[in-house]
Amino acid sequence: MAVDFIHVEGITRINTFIRSGEIEYKAVNKGPEISETAQNKLLEKLQTLTEEDMLFVSGSLPKGIKDEVFIDIAKLSQQKGFQLIWDISSESLINCLPYHPFLIKPNDEELAHLLGVPALKTDKELIGGARELMDRGAGKVLVSLGEKGALYVDENESLFTTAPIGKVVNTACAGDTMLAVFVGKLIQGENLEEALICATAAGSSTAFSAGLTDLSDLQKLKEQIKLRRVVM
Repeated sequence: MAVDFIHVEGITRINTFIRSGEIEYKAVNKGPEISETAQNKLLEKLQTLTEEDMLFVSGSLPKGIKDEVFIDIAKLSQQKGFQLIWDISSESLINCLPYHPFLIKPNDEELAHLLGVPALKTDKELIGGARELMDRGAGKVLVSLGEKGALYVDENESLFTTAPIGKVVNTACAGDTMLAVFVGKLIQGENLEEALICATAAGSSTAFSAGLTDLSDLQKLKEQIKLRRVVM
């Protein structure tokens, strides 16, 4: 697989996750500070993307980069026509929606926070929250619901999946796995329902694995998942 990194001074941040019984601790180290030169190089590289490309922007920003970079990327997506997928917890996501991202993936707590409400608990509240973000410009919304499964909303569909049963030993990257598998399955030509079920199973497989999952339990987990379509 080809890579094209922007190289910066400093070492890669290493995070450690420690689980003691039912409690998970995260030791998050500081990464390098990103220079303005490196930031400009990244934006220049993104300007080469075209309508045939898809860009995922996820995680938190490293030191030295301000939230305004999200707006710059959103504008580039609209100008160049590439599909943009957001998986960030920054409040700046709201300001990126007018540039019509292809997909956003908050979890249920992040969705409530973006809307300025304490929580979204019912089907109606969750779907209504997702549709409010679509009204502001988001094309599609995928919401990870943890042990409750997932929600997908677009202009035509509102789909819920349940989560399979298992022991959670690792919460890191479960949402990332869900998003990657969901989009990957759609690119491979799978229908929406199958993509959402596979994505939910893959996210759960990560959560049930102490390290990186090999997805060997994917089919078994898929068989436990139920899909529900909600008409509102």
